Amino acid sequence: MYRLSNAETERSTDAAVAVVPETGPESAAESTSREFYDFVRGRSNEIPAGHNENGMRLYRHLVYIGVEQMLDGYFSGVRETLGEESWQALLKEFIRGSQWESNFYGDLTDEFIHFLETQSR
Repeated sequence: MYRLSNAETERSTDAAVAVVPETGPESAAESTSREFYDFVRGRSNEIPAGHNENGMRLYRHLVYIGVEQMLDGYFSGVRETLGEESWQALLKEFIRGSQWESNFYGDLTDEFIHFLETQSR
């Protein structure tokens, strides 16, 4: 969440406005975003306020499919070695438990390798 500093609020509306990160308690929007994120990642089964269950379950499934397709392209040998059931369980655990926060599926491979390294310790 961001707030305008006092100096910016006193300027003319024609001037460029700087934003300053706001610290403090989580806002309602941040809370809703976190709840959405947690549901999609499988960290929670509680449907976020303002969303319908079918839509949220579809979104969770689409994220899973995207991750599965990207990682299967790079780690097909791991999938073959583990077998389908174990591979799917590993993917779900990765989606739920990894630190992956990028919006780009291309960043998944490095994060998946890191996840596997931490799981093997």
